[in-house]
Amino acid sequence: MFNAPRATMKPSKNKKSSHHGSNSSESKEIHIDEGVKIAVNLSLERFCYSDQKELEFPSSFTSTERAFVHRLAQSFGYISKSKGKGASRFLTVRKKGVSAKSVRSIFLTLSPSSSYFIRSLLQRFPGSKRERADMQPNIRGGMALAAETENGFDRNRASGR
Repeated sequence: MFNAPRATMKPSKNKKSSHHGSNSSESKEIHIDEGVKIAVNLSLERFCYSDQKELEFPSSFTSTERAFVHRLAQSFGYISKSKGKGASRFLTVRKKGVSAKSVRSIFLTLSPSSSYFIRSLLQRFPGSKRERADMQPNIRGGMALAAETENGFDRNRASGR
């Protein structure tokens, strides 16, 4: 169905780069709620195609969820940094380069039978309102972005649990 990149970290060659002094914790897989994994992955993918330079994740994330974001952000080629202390600790993700990435569109030509099967699957297994809203592109300045303020919250900003 949906294959998000796995956030596993290879052991560091330089032992000084370990944040907590333990190499064994770096190779462990992080176990968090699947919904959080999907939301973080979607946020980072949207961030990739946006003109934003920085993305902030909420202070409601647990340390395990922040660790997952750090690893996933690294796999996307971003720089991540946690700031604050205690309950007000939050995480920001920045793009490494200042150059804007161009958005590439891929057009697929589907056969009539493929279109039929896709339509029938969507009728049998319709997406939730949130899933449908996430899939709608918003056109802003010629770029398709999936970030728009809706119901008083910014969908481009990752939500807490």
